[in-house]
Amino acid sequence: MPARVTTHRHRFGVSAFGPRDGGSDDRQVRTPDTGSLRPKFGRSSRLSKVAFWVMSIWLTASAVGCNLLRRSEGTVLLACEPTQWVIAPGGQAEGRCEVRSALGFQGDVRLQCAAPLGVTCRLQPSHVTVSRHQAVLIRLVVGVGIDRSPGEASLRIEAFPEDRSAVQQELRLFVAETAFTLECTPTSLVVVRGHGGFIQCFIGFFNNYKSPVYLACEGLPPGVVCNVPAQVIPREDWGERGGEVFSATLNVAPTARVGDYAFWVRAYNGPIQRRADIELRVRTGSFSLQCGSLSSEANCRVTTCQLTSHDYEGLVEIRITCLGYGCGSCRYDQCFAEPTSVGLTPGGSASIGVRLCPGTYGAELCARGGFLTQCVTLPGT
Repeated sequence: MPARVTTHRHRFGVSAFGPRDGGSDDRQVRTPDTGSLRPKFGRSSRLSKVAFWVMSIWLTASAVGCNLLRRSEGTVLLACEPTQWVIAPGGQAEGRCEVRSALGFQGDVRLQCAAPLGVTCRLQPSHVTVSRHQAVLIRLVVGVGIDRSPGEASLRIEAFPEDRSAVQQELRLFVAETAFTLECTPTSLVVVRGHGGFIQCFIGFFNNYKSPVYLACEGLPPGVVCNVPAQVIPREDWGERGGEVFSATLNVAPTARVGDYAFWVRAYNGPIQRRADIELRVRTGSFSLQCGSLSSEANCRVTTCQLTSHDYEGLVEIRITCLGYGCGSCRYDQCFAEPTSVGLTPGGSASIGVRLCPGTYGAELCARGGFLTQCVTLPGT
């Protein structure tokens, strides 16, 4: 008995043709969307009834299967990088997540990030629309609070495609101990009363630290003032590490007591603190610089200068600058002063040898200690 089956979305029709009492027999049964079966038989054989029920059950199961397949069709793939993060307390780092259509999925996807206490996690944007066989990139920003203790933690990124099961990925986070460092030079400084001095400091940032660092001078003796920037803020384009140079300027009052003191520069933010210890030696007095007459020696002009301390103690730097024609091309041995630095003690002195190149219009010799500077101009050759 031949049979004809027609399918219209979820409606199925079955027609059976066979002889009925020696004639033709035409029976048709339809399964509506409700899935109920209402067979109508005339005078048919038991075999025809069994065949109809088997066919009806098979078609109904097929319809349900197709409907379930259609509802579960497609999903998304989630891939975030980096999969491991190293961030110091007070730091912040950026990565990205890719949401890609799989098995022909298209539609809206909602994203969220689960982070432990003291850690922030942002996905920008948090809602996207994914086209079939396409991918969308999402910015991932992870921050660690300044009070978060060092250690290991985890982040969970979840994607929720509409009418589908969630997809997730675990990321590892290492909260580092080192956020920033501080170094200052010189570590020992001599300043004459009524004058000043300065030190240069370098603060280095590590492990994606991105929060401000506050600065202060502490432990200063009476009559001494120290000025530093209020804060240093890491630049966003430094990435994992970077650094900044700043100066600490000291002013010593004329009434400050002579003596040796210890103070420090402190860099801090919350529980994270770094300090650089400085020795300050407050002295009274000054120094003087005097040069003798120039004399000839092997086509050059030479002389000796005397640096004398008047109750001054500390390091004095010596610099010579050629003046006039030829100074830009003078060789090292044509405009020369030695030594280039002298350590003076109260009542002490030091000799400085000077040689000038032929053809110059003279030279300027300067001695500098702290904010004290003495210069002498020497005539040309």
